[in-house]
Amino acid sequence: MVRGGIAISEANLALNDTANSVKNPAFYVENTGKTSMTYILSHQPAANSYAFDNSYGTADNYGVVSFPPQMDEKYSSVVISPSTLTIAPGAKKRVSISVTSDASLNSKLVPVYSGFIKVTSSSGEVAGIPYAGVATKMNDIPIADPSLNIYDNGYAFGVVPYSGPGKTSSGSIDLYKPSVGSVPFYYWSNTWSSKVIRIDIVSVNGTNPVFAAGLATVGSMAGFPWTWEARSLAGYYYANSFDGLLADETLVNSGVYKMVLRLAKAFADPARGREYETFETPPFYMDME
Repeated sequence: MVRGGIAISEANLALNDTANSVKNPAFYVENTGKTSMTYILSHQPAANSYAFDNSYGTADNYGVVSFPPQMDEKYSSVVISPSTLTIAPGAKKRVSISVTSDASLNSKLVPVYSGFIKVTSSSGEVAGIPYAGVATKMNDIPIADPSLNIYDNGYAFGVVPYSGPGKTSSGSIDLYKPSVGSVPFYYWSNTWSSKVIRIDIVSVNGTNPVFAAGLATVGSMAGFPWTWEARSLAGYYYANSFDGLLADETLVNSGVYKMVLRLAKAFADPARGREYETFETPPFYMDME
């Protein structure tokens, strides 16, 4: 950023979250004028904005809040070092800052704190650089809405006896026949955005030759994985059915399967299957005849 005789090396200072906070954030101030100049650096605080409001976590309220977001003026404290610079023409000097967000911020509601570092020259020119951070651990934010995460067997064709892995107390599992429109459904809603969402199909009584992000499967459900999926609006949900078709356009054989839903957390490594939220259905029988 260049403003008159002031050039600032960074457009902004992104401080990240509490688990991945940037250590010693810094920038350079350059004198682009023709005479030596003194600069005074000061802090201009800004209000905090929350990703969720106080109703978050109540029944059926895990979605995106309406505009405007909840805000407060629990300003961050900032130490600027040095806070006064004298710089020769064409030279630059480094400035570091230490930002401490207000300890009373409600981390459950995901507060975003911010402000500006104001740079004022002895000739009266003013420039500034914004900073922002998140005062919570973002990997702790639930991705899937716990009040709307449902395996739906409403279209089951019937049940069949079953005593294998994942057996139920009833001694039977749901039977589906895609040829007559009988398919299992999975519903869920996103509390938070996710860089990767997967539904993978795992054979319960057969082999799983396809490794999908660290999980042994027969393959991904057709249309998956999804990438960069946003937060869901309140009350909105995804509905996905499995008719036996996989992402590689092949069909599963008749057998016992389960659907595994995985949603990547904020700092997940999706390729390795780390830091996913994982949910799976009970075993069910697919009759592909």
